[in-house]
Amino acid sequence: MFLLDWYREYLELKYEVAAKKRELRYCESCESLSRQLALANDERKYLIEKLTETKVVTEEVKPSTENLKAVMPTSLRWSARQQILEAEDRQKAKALKNNPSIQAVPSGVALTAEEIEKELGVEKNG
Repeated sequence: MFLLDWYREYLELKYEVAAKKRELRYCESCESLSRQLALANDERKYLIEKLTETKVVTEEVKPSTENLKAVMPTSLRWSARQQILEAEDRQKAKALKNNPSIQAVPSGVALTAEEIEKELGVEKNG
């Protein structure tokens, strides 16, 4: 008899636990979190639908071909760099020769404030 009583109690406990699991209710914070998750999922679905519905027409922008310079490698042999610098200097000298109003100031010479004021025609107060 002892064995049958023990088995009966075991089955009763098993059914009670199963019944409690079926009746398991969530706490308020869990319920509010599940509602917020459902809202977020609905909003995400709505946004995805709106994004897929609208077709954005973009105009193709073509880059201008004006003022394009060749891409120079970052490291050049000195002889190649020297030739480039000399060609630039020749162009600058030719431009200065053709236009006498441009005055070349050597890069090593710094102008004083008075000389700059004279060039700009600024009168000194004081």
